[in-house]
Amino acid sequence: MARWLDFYEHVILRQHAGRQLLVVSHGAFIGRVLQFKGLEQAHDPLVNGSLTVLRHSGERWETVVYNDVGHLQL
Repeated sequence: MARWLDFYEHVILRQHAGRQLLVVSHGAFIGRVLQFKGLEQAHDPLVNGSLTVLRHSGERWETVVYNDVGHLQL
């Protein structure tokens, strides 16, 4: 988690404050971030290729979309 915290503090908070960013990562890592931030969905397994959207405002984190696979449906 130390590398993520460094990325978050230096890249997201300082270089891109107030902007929307797309961060692509492996589901296991996203799950760890959710657990670290205490977000309730962290115990549900993430589906490969799913979308999870987080919103950060001040000190608050919110899960906007979790484990959505609608884009994979034909």
